[in-house]
Amino acid sequence: NYAVLNCAAAENIIIENIKVLGERKDHLSESGEWGMCISLSGAKNVNIKNCHLADAWGDGIYVGSHNGEKCEHITVQSCMIDNNRRNGVSVINCDVFRMVNCIITNTKGTAPQSGIDFEPNNEAESCKNCVVENCYFSGNANSDIMTHGTFLFEVMISNCSLNSKIGFDISNGGNLSEKRSDGYISLKNCTFDNSHRCISGYKNSLDSPLIVSDCDFFCDSICVEIGSSSFSSHYNLGNISFHNCHLLKATGQPPMRFIHKGDGMTFENVF
Repeated sequence: NYAVLNCAAAENIIIENIKVLGERKDHLSESGEWGMCISLSGAKNVNIKNCHLADAWGDGIYVGSHNGEKCEHITVQSCMIDNNRRNGVSVINCDVFRMVNCIITNTKGTAPQSGIDFEPNNEAESCKNCVVENCYFSGNANSDIMTHGTFLFEVMISNCSLNSKIGFDISNGGNLSEKRSDGYISLKNCTFDNSHRCISGYKNSLDSPLIVSDCDFFCDSICVEIGSSSFSSHYNLGNISFHNCHLLKATGQPPMRFIHKGDGMTFENVF
């Protein structure tokens, strides 16, 4: 359990032009997952810029709580985040998170193995006002970007290139009995080039919309698959819309697959 840089209940921080390396190459066991290049817990007004964050036993950057207090106003700009073991970035509890012009690659080792994982752990935590823009993802073992759980998300992804196994993964953590009544997930003007799915997940009767617009999809399988045949058929996908999207390559058939009911689903200029 470590954080090379640990910012707990701290404010007004600039972390700039440094290289932070974890010790995953020299780790003495196979257990644990809590080793971070940068850990922000209950921190406010933090700017991480032009940094190289790599080889953590856990996450390149962790953004979470400290004594129940969330992080606020976190910016990650022009960073290289590479070869971290659990996630490139974990966002657990934050209001106003912005990640721009970053490269997130080669996350692998222990689940979730995502480039960025938005994952509130309980009703007291949320990911609000979160923006990821102009970022490049590649070589992440599971997904490039994930929203995990059934709590509040406000996440906008724009102008990104997603090139790993799964581009965007919606995971309810196996619990489909709860639903979010607020929030949104937006994917706009992104290019997906993925080997398994461009968009994948278990979204069920969630009131928070998934809005996908102006995106191009390349996939070595089905481009979009939402729902799961392993769950009860009464779940409703609901509130999903695709606008001005191009399925440029999809070797799997059908190219888009939605399991269970689809009330509130909208498709416009999708071809």
